[in-house]
This record gives sequence, structure tokens and C-alpha cells, in this order.
Amino acid sequence: MNNNSKEVFVSTLKNFKPVILFFLLLFLPLPCFALPGSPVKVHFLDNGMQIITKEEHSKNLIALNIYVRGGSRTETPELSGLSHYYEHLIFRGGTDKQKELETRKVFQSLGQFRGFTSEDVTCYYMVAPKENLDEALWRYADAVMNLKVTQEKVESERQVVLEEFNMDEDQPGYSAWLLLEKNAFKVHPYGQTVLGSREVIKNADLDRFKTFYQERYVPNQMVMAIVGDFNTDEMMTKINSLFGKYPRGKESFELERPEPEQTKFWQAFKRMKSSSSYLNIGFHIPEASHPDIPTLDVLNVILGQGESSRLYQALKKEDNLVYSVGSSVDQRKDPGLFAIYTQLDPKNETKVVDIVFKKLSKLWQKEVLPEEIDKAKSKIENSYYFDNQTYISQAQRLSYYAANSDLLLESSYLDRIRSTTPSDIKRVALKYLKPSNATLAVVEPEDAPENSFIDIAEKYDSLLPAQAKEEIKAKPEKIILPNGLTLLLKEDHSSKTIALEGYIKGGLWLEEEKNAGICNFVTEMLLKGTEYSSDQIAQKIDSLGIELYAQSTPDYARVSLLTTPETFKPGLNLFSQALFNPVFPEKELENIRTDIIAQIQKVKDSSYDLTNQEFAREIYIKSPYKRPVLGYEETVGKLSSEDLRRFHQQVFVPSNIILSVVGDFNPEEMKNLLESEFERIRTRKTPKLVLIDEPLQKKERSRIIPQEKLQITFNLGRMGVKVTSPDYLSLKLVERILSSRLFFKYVYEEGMAYRMWTYMQPRLGSAPFTFEMGVSPENFNKARTGILSELRTLLNSPLSEKDVQTAKANLISGFYLSQQTNTDQARTMAFYEMAGLGYLYGDTYPDLVKKVKTSEIASAAKKYLDPDKFTQVAVGKIEDKK
Repeated sequence: MNNNSKEVFVSTLKNFKPVILFFLLLFLPLPCFALPGSPVKVHFLDNGMQIITKEEHSKNLIALNIYVRGGSRTETPELSGLSHYYEHLIFRGGTDKQKELETRKVFQSLGQFRGFTSEDVTCYYMVAPKENLDEALWRYADAVMNLKVTQEKVESERQVVLEEFNMDEDQPGYSAWLLLEKNAFKVHPYGQTVLGSREVIKNADLDRFKTFYQERYVPNQMVMAIVGDFNTDEMMTKINSLFGKYPRGKESFELERPEPEQTKFWQAFKRMKSSSSYLNIGFHIPEASHPDIPTLDVLNVILGQGESSRLYQALKKEDNLVYSVGSSVDQRKDPGLFAIYTQLDPKNETKVVDIVFKKLSKLWQKEVLPEEIDKAKSKIENSYYFDNQTYISQAQRLSYYAANSDLLLESSYLDRIRSTTPSDIKRVALKYLKPSNATLAVVEPEDAPENSFIDIAEKYDSLLPAQAKEEIKAKPEKIILPNGLTLLLKEDHSSKTIALEGYIKGGLWLEEEKNAGICNFVTEMLLKGTEYSSDQIAQKIDSLGIELYAQSTPDYARVSLLTTPETFKPGLNLFSQALFNPVFPEKELENIRTDIIAQIQKVKDSSYDLTNQEFAREIYIKSPYKRPVLGYEETVGKLSSEDLRRFHQQVFVPSNIILSVVGDFNPEEMKNLLESEFERIRTRKTPKLVLIDEPLQKKERSRIIPQEKLQITFNLGRMGVKVTSPDYLSLKLVERILSSRLFFKYVYEEGMAYRMWTYMQPRLGSAPFTFEMGVSPENFNKARTGILSELRTLLNSPLSEKDVQTAKANLISGFYLSQQTNTDQARTMAFYEMAGLGYLYGDTYPDLVKKVKTSEIASAAKKYLDPDKFTQVAVGKIEDKK
């Protein structure tokens, strides 16, 4: 690999910021998201090659990028370095159609043909003007897929590769990085260099080279991304003709050698001819798809990116102790490193290491100011957009996510960056950037004094905040006040926040047809006037920096409060006033009425919202779920302030309310505070709530709503069960199995849909098992029959244990992801307590999922999902026929 390709590699990886997409939420349908940023599409050739296309017509260019999965991390000792060696051989070239070096020479006029090798992939990319595409594409495909490996080529390139060893090892800065990796990764293959073993390079024979190429350069081990000025259908025809003819090969070359957890500080030294020292410190961090990576990216900017960063200011600006300093987040398929790197005078080594750990200790002990985080976020966002200017950068980012992370995660990266909080920064700094997780590597001049940094590491290790308080899993406590109000308390010191959730049971169940929408109307009015005016409430919320809002759902109304410990008491006062003492002022009432009616009318403008609303009306016969939460224009238009006041008095009574609080508080103090605040609320009669189990429909039903739309949106479903049903978890696992199958079928394999959701919501009453989709009119019948066909296949074939275990892991992972914040945990406890499953049900949820038998899953599918008795509602241009 030449210097230019190394620079491409480094600059490319610096801009790859994968992040996990949090779409597995407990109380929402699990959406199967299509790929970010229309017009991104994913295709699979029959031989398993993954192709990602993105049409961009602003420039007369097309960029293609291939990642061969594996890289040096999948090389056994006897193959060490062959991934990189093959990069050299591919660029030397020589096929039945092209002579050696012909490809590269011709590309001098066609465009670019370049590449690199990393620990995770080997990359080959081309960029060419549109008019050069046909010739560039066949030469590119031929060079990568049809290399003729000969002894002469191997020998010709062998010395070139060995000279690259010499070049890199002569550079003390590069040697320092290799020394860090070798000592940080003692088991994982990341400890070996991308260049590999000198002995392997010197002695590998022709048979080994041929076998490596035949095994590794197969379509199912490749990911291609294409971005630029092309037509997708035409491009896929070209790609299939060039790459579709090659057979698939081995599915995996994983070595399964995870790095054990590091529990103590390590240091390593190397001396060589150098004018200065190169000192690197690496901290183990998670894999590229981990949710902490975006937070680490923000921390990286704060700590070591640019002249305003903390390390630059402390080590260069203030005392000029280093020649250069920086940091990086080394994101890889497997867990990588957060690295701090410096070049300095050897005499300053001890002082610099001490200052570095001192700056890290500040992050453990005190939260970063919001303005410092905002500056870092802005820098990351701008860098993301700057990098996105070139088609090849876009193609390489898409390839990277597909090969090393998850292609679905790319689009949410900036949202995760924007949502990073001071407590997030403190948490990841404490979790990862600590001495016991650090490896220090120094390459220094031959005459440098001997040093050891163990004492410094131990000194700062002793300053780490006590872990016991943060890691304690306090058992939630339930208290019922004399007036019937239920309090749920859970102490959690992992973040400096307190979440209070007030759940008022009822929702649609306590409404009638004539006052439909009243629960939502009341809830919308809660913060529009108490003893304070609407403006005063808004000003107090903003001045305190808290979150306080109210929302209505089919089963309950909710008042939500999120504060810090310091702002909880004044926030609690506002919460209590809104919950129990709203005054429903006429002026605010009319404003809210106008807003609600506008929302009701807006439903007609959104195909998906309209489809969902009409689907509920069609599939429910007895249940109030058939009515929309917003109500109807005619009912909302007639509701008076007296109507709202009366409903509030009847429903918002202590015995019908659960208050759930989770966060950074002392349980005894919190209990006393809540008791003193809410015991005084007068006891009133609990509203009677009768839940209805909706019967299974006995025949197929279909309704078409004609609209002039480019897309047909449709719901296809059959009545499922309520959250307390013994069949609920079994049917949820059926949902997960079908969701995975249908998503990959319609989004990945056929590229037919942007939205393909499969869900059954957790409700107090029966909820339908629903498929929700949007397709072009010509694909409607194919999509509808395809869903039912997949369902029949599931019903008529034995469930594989792999599918069942994957579904269970998916459901359990989704639950854990839905419990990350104190608000999430407070809502979970409140919902399960309200449903009758108990506030501790969430603690047992994963185990309950694991215990579901395969036979119970199959039985639930057959019991509820008769494909001949589904209800369908479709909106769009379609003939009214089944």
C-alpha cells in the first residue's frame, strides 16, 4: 500500500461514525426502517453480493467502492499479511483481458482506481465521469475478480511489500502505534499489523496465494456501494452481468478470538533512532455499532481535536510540553481503542502523562459544560457534511456500515451526536478512560532516560469515584398512600437526573362516542393554566431547564417530568399543580381546540396516519380502540370547559393514578417529599373501567380508500391479544420472526418498500397483529400476497431453533435498549403496574421470554394468524377488490 492509499485510509476512517439505531422500543411498534436518505437502496445478487446504490445527479461522476470483508483480523498466523499483499497484486493486475499494470495506466484517463487494506477490510474503489462508466466498470470488475496469480507476479511484488515494512518501521511515529496495538491486543488479531508477518511474506508459496484469493475474493464476502449520476435499474443490470456470474464461497472467516477485559495498567517501551519521543495511550472501547461510540466521538473532540481542545490547551498552549498532541476514536468491527497520541521531548514524558491523567480525572469528577459539548457537536456535524461532498466518501461510508457495523445505523448518527448530554460524557469517560483500562506505548531516542508510569497510573486510579454507588441496582419500592395514590420509587445514580411519570388509567376506555377525544383534550390543557398562567408555567419550565409535558394514549394519560436533583422540588410543584389543579381557562381552551381540530384534519393528509385510523375503525367492533385518541371534529368542537373539568374530576383521582419516580435521589427523602406533596389530595371515587376482549374476526375483510397518491399504504392484520394474555410473549416472538423475514425480503432483497413494519402493541385490551407497508401501485398485490405467503410458510413449516433464538435475542435486546434512561424505567414500572402485571414485571421480562417454548410460539401463530381471515385497509389508487 503506498503513502497515498494510507492517507485515504486514515482520512476515510476518521469520518466513519457508526451508531446504533434505537428502534427497539417497548411501547411502540417495532418499525423496520428502510435505508437512510432516499434514494439509498440495497440489493443482493443471487450469489450473495450486497450492492448499495444511491443516485446523486448533481455531478457528472460515479463512484464505486468494494470492501472485501475480513482484512487482517481474519488472518491466521500462516496467512498474516496476505490481505495487504493481495491489494498489491490486484493493483499490479494481469487478467485474461488486461495486461499487468494496464488497468492502472488506462485509469489515468478514465478516472481513479485506488484502494487500501485495514484490519477489517480490503478496499478497491473507482471514480469516473459518467461517459467513461462502461469501460471503467468492466476493467474495475475484471481487475478485482479475475486476477491471474503467477509465481512471477508474487516474486515481483514481494520485495515491494518488504520495503513497505522497512519504510514503516523506520518511522518512530508509526512504530509507536504498532507498539500500542501489539500490547493492547494480546489475544485479538488486532495485535498483529496489517502488513502482517515478514516470515509469511518471505515464504508464502504460490499455492497459498491462489487458495487465499479463491477463498476470500468471492461475492458473498464483498460489499459494494455505488453513488453518483446513474439510473439504478440500468446500473444493477450492468453489475449483475459483471459480478453475478461468480459463485458464492465460504460464509465466514471469523477467528473468534475476543480480547479479554483489561484490569490493570500496561506500559511498553521501544528505543530507536529518533529526535523525539512518541507517546501513545490507548483505552479499550466497544465495537463500531455500540451506542457509546457517538458519545466517545463528542468526547474525542472535547479532549484532543483542535487547538481549543483540553489536551492541546494544557500540553501545548499553556506549558509547551509537546510538539503535537491529539486523540482519536478507533472504530472497528470488533472493540477498538480510544487513543491519545503525542510527540515530545523525552524529558517531558513523566510530566505529560501526569497531565493527561489529570485531565481525564476532571472528566470523571465534573460534567462538561453544555457550551463545550455544543461546540464539539457542531464540529462533528460540519465535518460530516464536509466529508459528504464527494461521492466516494459517501460510498465508502455506506460500505463501511454494511461491512463493519449495520447499514441501518448510519442515518441516525447525527441525531445521537445531538442528543449527547454532559452526564453521557462523564459516564463514558469513567467507564473507558481510566488507568486500569489503559495501555501506554513509548518509542523514544536511544539515549532517553528510563521511565515508568505505573506510579502515575496508580495515583489517578485511586481518584476514581466509588463505583459501588453507581453500579448498585436498587430494588424498586411500592407505596400506596391513604388516598389510594400509588407511588413507585427506584433509586438509580447512574445519571444526574430524576424522572417522574404520572400514569392516569383510562384513555379511550373512559370516553363515550358523544365525547370522543375528551381525555386528550383534558391532557392538552393540563399545562395551560393552574395557579400559574400558561406563560408563567412555560417561563418556569425554561428557567429551571426541566422537561414537563402531558400526553394522551389509548389506555392512559401521562404527565412526564425530567429534572436534575437540584431542580426536582420546584419541578414537582409544577407537576402536582398540572396533575391535580388545572383551571381550563377559556382562552387557552379555544386555542387548544383549534390545534386539536387541525391535527384531526391533518390525518387526512398523511396516508399512513389515515390508514392506521381507518384500520382501527375496521378491525375493532366492540373496543373503544376503534375511536381515534384525538376524537372527531364534531365532538371536540362541542366540548366545554365544564365538560373538561368534570372529566378531570372523575378520572384524575388518586386511586386511579400511579406515580413512578426513578433517579438520583435518597429513597427515604423522596418518599417523605412525595407523601407530603400528595397525601393532601382528596380521595374520590375510582372510575369504573371495563376492558373488552375483542373477538377474532371470522372472515376476511377489506376496505379501500381511494386517494390520488403516488404510493399505496396498507395495513393487513388480525386481532391479537392484550399485554396480560398468556399468549402475549409467544405472539410477540412470532412478530419478531416475521418482522425479520419480511424486512429483508421487501427492503433488502427486493427493494420494494421504504416502510415495512410488523407489530403488536402492548395494550390493556386486545391489540391487532399488524403488517404496515407502503408500496407503489404496481407492487401492491405482490406485497400483500407476499406477506400472506410468508405467513403460510411459517404456519406450515417447523420453526427453526435459530429463528426462535434470534427472535428471543431481538425481543430481549429491544427491552434492554428501551430501559436506558430513567424516564424509560419509570414508564415501564408504571405501565406494568397499571396493566396488573406488577411494577417488577420488567425485572423478569428477559427470563420470561427465554422460557417461551417453540411449541407455544407455533401454537400462538396458528391460533391467531389465520391468513384467510385478515382485515385489510388500503389508501391510494387501487381498484376495490380483494
